[in-house]
Amino acid sequence: MIYITWSSFIFNDVSDLKKRISNALLKIDSEVEARTHLERSDLLDGLGGISMYHLNRFHLTRDAKHEEKALGLLDRVLVEIGQQQLPSFISLGIPTAAPCWLIDQFIQREFLDLEERTNTKPIIEYIIEQTQNYELANNFHDLFYGFIGKGILLLENQKEDNKSYIHTLIDIIRSNSIRTENGSYWNTPSTFFPSDDFQKTINYGIPHGTCGIILFLLKCADVYHLNSQLRELLRSSIDWLIYQLDKENNNLKYSYSPLEASATGKLGWCYGDQTLAFTLLRYYETYNYPRALAKAWELIRQSSIKPIDQTGLKFYSKYGYYDMRVCHGTSSVAYMWKRMFDITRDYRLEDLANKWVTLTLDNLDIFLPQLEIISSLEKDNEAIDFSMGFINGLSGVGLVLMSFVDPKLSDWDKLLLLDRPGRE
Repeated sequence: MIYITWSSFIFNDVSDLKKRISNALLKIDSEVEARTHLERSDLLDGLGGISMYHLNRFHLTRDAKHEEKALGLLDRVLVEIGQQQLPSFISLGIPTAAPCWLIDQFIQREFLDLEERTNTKPIIEYIIEQTQNYELANNFHDLFYGFIGKGILLLENQKEDNKSYIHTLIDIIRSNSIRTENGSYWNTPSTFFPSDDFQKTINYGIPHGTCGIILFLLKCADVYHLNSQLRELLRSSIDWLIYQLDKENNNLKYSYSPLEASATGKLGWCYGDQTLAFTLLRYYETYNYPRALAKAWELIRQSSIKPIDQTGLKFYSKYGYYDMRVCHGTSSVAYMWKRMFDITRDYRLEDLANKWVTLTLDNLDIFLPQLEIISSLEKDNEAIDFSMGFINGLSGVGLVLMSFVDPKLSDWDKLLLLDRPGRE
């Protein structure tokens, strides 16, 4: 059994870790190049994530082949999306969002000129126009498939021009909050189980739940200097989270999903102890609320001593490796520790992050030599993901690894609401 434990010492062998990361990235380069043709024009699980991977690889290596591949994939996305009709709904998880996000990132990296935004202006205008009142009023807050995802796209595009729309979203979120004597919360109906049973449910995660709403509001507060306007709403929602944690002795069931991973104590980005700890820390650094800091450290301590078989990470026993994905794998756990270190500057968290990156590298050493076999034998098995994309694929793992070599290469995490505007 592999243990990742809290310790008082610091991970010392950082230079060796960076060498291992460099070697692993070369292997990922080869696999991504060989398999890109199999991917669809999607931001989260397709060509969009691969383009981001090559963009960051170019900045890390200055190898022109990565620049060429990044721009080539962007062109391919533009062509493929341009041949499609606009769907009835657009958010981060919908392929039509890919060119909007990518062009804005390429502009920010000075790969493209501002005039390139004309390519996606019709999509941005459509996003604003087709947001229906019922969508806003029925708690479709979702980051990937709801209006928070739209808000993230517009914040990246032209934040001042889109300010009034963002304020509309904030007003809707405020009006949808349910006030109790213990604080405020939101119903977060399931995107994937749209029956009546799930319409009045609470998810505590980032992509589909409460923490995502709070992190979006914190981002808006930072970007538009709305700290005083959002103080009461955010404090009330944080108090409610802390109340729920106190009531359950810090052992919340985080999701309405029937999957085993919805049990208490899960680690990773999507939902679990790290998700709540990060959300509490983000609130603390904005509003200096000691109660949020104290509860975050309770969760950090209990999370740091878990053996890996109690973290909710999937183990593929047939092939001998753990899930490594950005959504809920070992790289996700590593990155969450890294982001919490960035807030606290407590080097024990950096130590944990480095240990989990090492574990990710160990599992890549097991997984990559078997990738061809796995992709052949498991092509119809939806439980095993061997794609090259961002949220559930190899490009996402590579983006995490690069951030440990150069912290400046972390801007992709805006897609996950893990950025800290004005503090990077």
